[in-house]
Amino acid sequence: MIKEALEYLMSFRTVEIVNHNNAKYSNQQLSKLPELKADPVTTKSLASIVDLVSSQLDHSRIADLKIIIQVEGPTKVKVFTSLCSNLDRKELYTASAEVPALQLNNFIALEAMNIHLKSCFVPAEQRESLIALLGNVQEEAVRTSTDDGFSQTVVARTGIATKSNVPVPSIVKLTPYRTFLEVEQPESEFLCRMQASSDSPKVALFEADGGAWRLASRQNIKLFFQIELEALVDANRVVILE
Repeated sequence: MIKEALEYLMSFRTVEIVNHNNAKYSNQQLSKLPELKADPVTTKSLASIVDLVSSQLDHSRIADLKIIIQVEGPTKVKVFTSLCSNLDRKELYTASAEVPALQLNNFIALEAMNIHLKSCFVPAEQRESLIALLGNVQEEAVRTSTDDGFSQTVVARTGIATKSNVPVPSIVKLTPYRTFLEVEQPESEFLCRMQASSDSPKVALFEADGGAWRLASRQNIKLFFQIELEALVDANRVVILE
């Protein structure tokens, strides 16, 4: 017990650095103390990032550093500094877009899809046409006898008491809300499919653009920052990564 107590007291002795054969040695094991850092500011919009970067750029802790804006994806932006003298970076701000949950690649009821199209997609001609078509589909009227895997035919009302065969468009161009509202929402192609069900017909939208909308979203966000922070970008104080 006395031995352990003495060893504990000896651990507080002065640290000594010894040079031997062109190498430096310490009489104690040293650990680097972490630098105090502020937590990054979290926001929900791109405009907030612009305001923060513009107002804080001359802060003494970052005045000599470049600001890097990284567009990680359609709904995520991070802001950090260039390398400091200790080869570290300071993470400053983050922005996360609030977007509705899209119901894609899954068959749902016609009424649910109509509500979904009206609430989660930008108004456009093909959106309105699809809403009108789905609203006129008769119960249990989905026909698959002429289904070739890409196009289908359904029975829809065209008047008060008449019916006619109306083709379901195989590919529709729609614009969901999928990125920050400050930028243009990218249009995408969707494969529209209908399915007979025991209770009522169901419909699904399947993504058919290979994820190209993600690239378009990142480019739109980058363009937003380039315009809003043009002077700082031209002065090479702000770098925008896509």
